[in-house]
Amino acid sequence: AGSGPSHGHAELCSVTVAIDGEWVVGDPGTGSYNRTPQERDYFRSSLAHSVLRLDGQDQLVPRSSFRWRYAAHGSIGSSKSLEGMVLAWGFHDAYRRLEPSRRVCRAVIGSENGVSLVDWVEGPPGCAFALSLPLGPRATWHDGVITANGRQLIVELPGQARLILGDGNSAPGCCSPTYGALHKAQLVIAS
Repeated sequence: AGSGPSHGHAELCSVTVAIDGEWVVGDPGTGSYNRTPQERDYFRSSLAHSVLRLDGQDQLVPRSSFRWRYAAHGSIGSSKSLEGMVLAWGFHDAYRRLEPSRRVCRAVIGSENGVSLVDWVEGPPGCAFALSLPLGPRATWHDGVITANGRQLIVELPGQARLILGDGNSAPGCCSPTYGALHKAQLVIAS
């Protein structure tokens, strides 16, 4: 949940999920630093990561290829072991620039049978949101089910889900497991 002042990604409180060593919800990677500005900005955007976005805004806004227009701060709390589960949490203030100012707290509960993720948004109700789930290169989405590594995972999302299919040629929806490579993948967005 921490943030650096330079060339990190806008992914405060992002969560990645792997099953049997295979990414189900992953990090999209880097793409390229210098192929196109659009590719560079996509791979470091909040849209490309498993985070909550508020009022149509990314957590951080690019100012150049390696700088951000706004600073954000976050913190990770101590994890707690519960009966057969682990609770982890963090928060960030990336949306303090909005009116009204907002902070986001994310809690994650993991067990052998699944992962639950909850976001709390500070401030009055009614804030528009979008939640991204960048799927791993071998994971697929179909009507609330992610199929990965021979297993089907039931996913309950808030709001309506839409799917962006990465084509391997342009950045949106793709993943970049190695620098400069674009691989077909899927990006699920709930809003």
